[in-house]
Amino acid sequence: MDGTAAAGTAAPYSREDHVHPTDTTRAIVSLVLSGTTIRCPDIKFIFSHGGGSITSLLGKISAPERDKKIDEAAPHGLLNEYRRHYYDVVSITRNPYSFKAVPYAFEAIR
Repeated sequence: MDGTAAAGTAAPYSREDHVHPTDTTRAIVSLVLSGTTIRCPDIKFIFSHGGGSITSLLGKISAPERDKKIDEAAPHGLLNEYRRHYYDVVSITRNPYSFKAVPYAFEAIR
């Protein structure tokens, strides 16, 4: 890990665990916005790291400007599409704030 994936960090100060949660969120958003989760409704996605930084970014990534592509990718709304999936919280149990944020953000609908 040389730190190049962590925006604004230098290699000596970068750690792998700083990058993976953001990569997880990027993957979730990509799957949803590309329409993959709608095209493959039988796939049950389980995202690691409690969804990464998704709970912090949920307001921004669930309410972008209206767009025909987004309406097609998530016909019931982006927030509902993010809620359809599963989020593994084992890796975030040491952080009580992150651990509580996942069910709060997704309203513990499981």
